[in-house]
Amino acid sequence: MDWKAIEEEYTPSKRCIVCGFVCFKQEFAPSQWDRKDKLSCCMSCVERKQDSGTPYECMNWHLWKAEEAFNDVDLSYQRFRRVCKDCDEKRLCRGGCGRHLSKGSFTDKEWMEAGKPDTKKSSRQGKSKDCMRRNVEKPECLKCHEKKPKDELSKDALEHSKRRVRKLCASFVRPKVQECSRCKESKAECEFTKYAWTHPNRRFCKGCAKISTGQWRCIACKDSFVRNMFSKWLARRADKTKADGTQRCNACMDEAERSRQNVAAEALAHIHKSR
Repeated sequence: MDWKAIEEEYTPSKRCIVCGFVCFKQEFAPSQWDRKDKLSCCMSCVERKQDSGTPYECMNWHLWKAEEAFNDVDLSYQRFRRVCKDCDEKRLCRGGCGRHLSKGSFTDKEWMEAGKPDTKKSSRQGKSKDCMRRNVEKPECLKCHEKKPKDELSKDALEHSKRRVRKLCASFVRPKVQECSRCKESKAECEFTKYAWTHPNRRFCKGCAKISTGQWRCIACKDSFVRNMFSKWLARRADKTKADGTQRCNACMDEAERSRQNVAAEALAHIHKSR
């Protein structure tokens, strides 16, 4: 049996940083038990600190001090942000450096989130100026995933993290030509509508799309005709109301039929000759 796992599940405990004894969970206040800096203090030690006149802990150097050692604003803060008058308040940067830095190292908005416990919001904010993505000396390109100097990125790419692509890679983000889903020819962007260019499932060039109401384009001769000129092709289709990219006009259907007949005749003649 795994006694250690059983003990952690049914009798959780941790060491008090003040007295040094291992105490059970019920001997800690919830706020002390949930501390992630592993500097929890049991309730007995907290009471002794209060009796000795030092009920508040400075979160900078983790020293217990009297009420007079703190400003009224600091006393109103939650425990994890309380700093005494003797200390220059520093908060944990949530960026890559992981350092405790003073207010000057953060923007006002990031300073409000720095040092807070892990939450969905604080995981994105609370970063120092050096760790903010737009201030990194070599930001990472979203296209090639390489860290490049700022001068290789446009001003717009530096200001918007979702567009952070360097100038060289930006020229390859959108292809110069794309294949039409109907005629299978590679064509430039100007030969597509804006909607067709950005939607792969509807990427039909202007020539393959309907020229006007009731007109379709034959994929064989590339000419456009009214729908009645595709009657022979429609006779074989279940849906007789729309083109699907394989439509052929009557003239091309006749030509294709003649070609099949000629091939059949040549094959038959070859069979008779071989006999």
